[in-house]
Amino acid sequence: GLIRCFFIVLGVRDLVEAGRVAYINYGEDYGKMVVIVDMVDINRVQVDGCGSFPRVIYPIRRLQLTKLKVPGVLRGVRTGNLTKAATAYKLNEKWAAQSAA
Repeated sequence: GLIRCFFIVLGVRDLVEAGRVAYINYGEDYGKMVVIVDMVDINRVQVDGCGSFPRVIYPIRRLQLTKLKVPGVLRGVRTGNLTKAATAYKLNEKWAAQSAA
């Protein structure tokens, strides 16, 4: 169907959604890993760094989305619950493996 074609064209890493892991591709925070926790509008999202980066609103154009997604994360998740989910998912190990590749 149409939705399946949409996913094939865009690919999984192009989906802006809660729980999607990204890194900052511009500015003084270049290279830092963040997780999308909410969508403000079509151009901005709220991101959280799981304790290593404060929760802020960031423009999507300054983020590079990855194919990693923390499972079980819903919109507006609190930092503590996000950190628990990221720890259970072993996000830091997967991020290090992806960065090394």
